Amino acid sequence: MSDLIRRLESEHASLVDSFNKIKRLEINSDGAPVLLQSIKTALLAHLKKENETIYPKLREESFNNPRLQQTLDLFARDIVRLATVFIEFLDKYSQGGSQSDYAGDISRLAIIMSAFARREEDVIFSAYKDFTIGRAA
Repeated sequence: MSDLIRRLESEHASLVDSFNKIKRLEINSDGAPVLLQSIKTALLAHLKKENETIYPKLREESFNNPRLQQTLDLFARDIVRLATVFIEFLDKYSQGGSQSDYAGDISRLAIIMSAFARREEDVIFSAYKDFTIGRAA
């Protein structure tokens, strides 16, 4: 497995862990806004890294592979949806808020984030590994 894929999978695990940590915090606690900002920064850096490394190579490969093109298009839409949900969450809770609403919202967001990370690893990272292994051979 490439170092890049290992790093990205490690970042996924770290992001999921951060979501699980923040689920245990009360939204109006001192640590919550700091951790939310930390998650936002880490997520944006992670997405930037993926957009500069994995996705361009797969887009190039997809010119001759309609199935891969369709998969990439679906993931692109999912990423936009995930980013929208996350930004709405940050807007809603960046200054605190209702603990009962927060508990449900962060649990849903953590589930969505975790499921997306697993799917991306299973589908996108696997396609990337196949592509790079095929090119190295």
